[in-house]
Amino acid sequence: MIRKFVAGVVACLSFGAVHAATDYPSGYTKCAQNTGATCSFSGTRSVALGKAGSFVYGTFTNSVACASSNFPSNSFAASAWCSYGATTSTSSSSVASSKASSSSVSSSKSSSSSSKASSSSASAAWTSSDRWGTWSNGGYTLYNNVWGAGYGPQTISANSYSKWTVWSNQPATGGIKSYPNVTRYIGKKISALNSLSSSFNVSTPSGTAAWESTYDIWDVDNKYEIMLWMNYTGKPDGSGNVKPIAAKYDASGKAVPEYTNVSVGGSTWNVFKGSNGSNAVFSFLRTSNTNSATVDAKAILDWIKNKGWMGDVTMGNFQYGFEITSSPGGMNFIVNSYSVSFN
Repeated sequence: MIRKFVAGVVACLSFGAVHAATDYPSGYTKCAQNTGATCSFSGTRSVALGKAGSFVYGTFTNSVACASSNFPSNSFAASAWCSYGATTSTSSSSVASSKASSSSVSSSKSSSSSSKASSSSASAAWTSSDRWGTWSNGGYTLYNNVWGAGYGPQTISANSYSKWTVWSNQPATGGIKSYPNVTRYIGKKISALNSLSSSFNVSTPSGTAAWESTYDIWDVDNKYEIMLWMNYTGKPDGSGNVKPIAAKYDASGKAVPEYTNVSVGGSTWNVFKGSNGSNAVFSFLRTSNTNSATVDAKAILDWIKNKGWMGDVTMGNFQYGFEITSSPGGMNFIVNSYSVSFN
């Protein structure tokens, strides 16, 4: 979604197109390595630091020293690269983090439905149609995060981190196009967390499309990605037009779960385990769709750790958003309320 950290990274594979890991995002120009060398450009630009498809982002004017310390929390070595995008016109000047999502499997259908961009953008505190647009508010960062190949137009509008809308017009072709999301950084080991929970209330579109509303939760080293699919156009058994990454697929192409009907964290899930080639992916597909819930993420992390799938890792970016493969004609995805709390 990957951080799809954004910051995250989101975790869906896509039939027809797989996001290739590179040392710079699509459309960006490589300019300097992570050694303190100067990355020079004209005007105000979005600048990415990263390697192998994982990136953090900042917004700078004319130049920046390519050094990890000038970007959000990261562990990139000197072999990472800085690269700059097109001149930005977004209203954000804050430094933000982002990562290309590549961890769920999806296919798309044709659509005869369409919707118009939400009129709320006219009065929003922040609006961006920049594919890498970011905005920091109240300890959270919002990302437009249009990262996939063959993407269409997308606009994100927000009054706060807890109230925002995405209008997205993605073609009915294979491959994830975007993961607009809200991110909060955790920075604690699982054992040091007394609690970690999140609540959301959203409105999602009807009509033929391919998408998930999903949490994307990462450790600080981006070795482990935990996806919590709350509402999605596929099916909980691992079939349909969006599918989770899994270690096995049956003859029909259905993802095979490791566990079924697991009750943990306030919901019942089918659980899938696999890898996108860069990191392990654990996908929890809620057995019934919902647009409103509270999730006990600490209980889910403990469950994964107790299975021996990961150790007592330090948790990094905690994201929620919409992983969109297709939304032909334009559809609205609306966050009515959202929060993350931990101690």
